[in-house]
Amino acid sequence: GTDPSVCEHIQWKLKSRGEHRGWKVSDLSVDGYMIKGLVDRQLPQVPRDATHLIISIGGNNALCVMEEVDALGHWKFLPPFLLYAIYRGIKKLKREYDHMLAAALTLNKPIIVCTLYHPGFGLKRRNILERPMVISRSANFFSRFINSAATKLNGYVTRGVVAVGVEAINYGIIRTAARSKKLPIIDLAAVFNDANDYANPIEPSGQGGDKISQNILFAVLCHDFSGPSRKYDHREISNDGKYPRFPRKKK
Repeated sequence: GTDPSVCEHIQWKLKSRGEHRGWKVSDLSVDGYMIKGLVDRQLPQVPRDATHLIISIGGNNALCVMEEVDALGHWKFLPPFLLYAIYRGIKKLKREYDHMLAAALTLNKPIIVCTLYHPGFGLKRRNILERPMVISRSANFFSRFINSAATKLNGYVTRGVVAVGVEAINYGIIRTAARSKKLPIIDLAAVFNDANDYANPIEPSGQGGDKISQNILFAVLCHDFSGPSRKYDHREISNDGKYPRFPRKKK
């Protein structure tokens, strides 16, 4: 697309501020990276002269938890199996997140962490979660009815798992870790409150990127990093939603 990325939003806004025009933004994000990838590959690439580090990670790990739930098949409709799969996945994610944050703190730079935002499944593409479930392979009406009902039930279960999982990760892992280290938190789950914040169910749109950049700049410029942890969740949109267009080079 042609919507600016979060880093492009930040760079564009810094250029409009005379006193911050010389600041540089380094984009080290890589699509599909997990927490382990951040520790092994991204942290070593942080520029030595960097003044702040913004960490937004965990979404792809959460998708892996969803895959473990899906692997249960029909058993995921039974609460004990469902809850155990979620618990096991989140417990592993907590260990990896705590290890990552400890590694990031060794860089001795002010750190800002971001929570996960809820996917936009229910906002734009609700049916994407209704994956086909086949209970009966017969072609009669009763079998089609059973399969259709199972598919819809699967969608509701998946949406519920996603909602519970995101909140568990945000409160039980990210916020807990950040507060114990007195780090500022950008609460993306609260920031993303509009269907237009999403380009697709799991990626931010230009408007969503604008909101993220607003919170990053506010935290960088205004937060007292010697004080306690604080949550930032501003939902304002800059420039009435009119964003500069950035050309995209073909890869």
